[in-house]
Amino acid sequence: MMPPTFVALGVGEVYGSFLSVLEESIYAHHPRANVIIHETLPAGYGAVEEGDRTCGGYTFKYIIMLKAMKASPPGSAVIYMDADTFLKDSMAPFIQVAERRGSCFFDAFSRSFHPSELTWASWSRQAVFTRMGFQREVYGDCVQPAGCCFLVRNDERGWGLMEEVLKACHNPKLHAEKEEPEDYVDHRFDQSVMGPILHSRGVSQLPFPEEVIGIQ
Repeated sequence: MMPPTFVALGVGEVYGSFLSVLEESIYAHHPRANVIIHETLPAGYGAVEEGDRTCGGYTFKYIIMLKAMKASPPGSAVIYMDADTFLKDSMAPFIQVAERRGSCFFDAFSRSFHPSELTWASWSRQAVFTRMGFQREVYGDCVQPAGCCFLVRNDERGWGLMEEVLKACHNPKLHAEKEEPEDYVDHRFDQSVMGPILHSRGVSQLPFPEEVIGIQ
């Protein structure tokens, strides 16, 4: 297993205050890791606000992931983590999955919602289903992928996945507001389009590892 690269971004007083805990926890379990911490927004991305609801929201994740992949050894695992997450244990089992399969994604996790409520139908606008060719009646109960942490192998396939999600986040047709069904709660932009993209690529999700990844 090659040393992994961890990537995070913390902008502003609130999110910036989480970074030291995250970085310390990474080195505690992965002393040879390459850790890339961003404290300013990447070029090409607009202002980040709590609950960003514009087309393209949260795309900074994929911009900094692609930058990190340029600076990481080919074939190694590159791991995105939200600023307010931290490691309780080693990510080694999931790094091995990413190196073997090409990526490792988890089911969505929330302190406020039961896992059964974190579905495509509840957290994606109808435009996602219509434009991406998925019937809500068939795929609505699929669990959304977690946006707070995911792993990608640094190779052509990993690059293609990150670029595809980034492009979809900026596609206004996928985020258009229309009259939504009763079970709709909110639209999560990157997570809302990532689920169908992963499904189309044959990428399965693992249960969220609460014993490994914590939320500050």
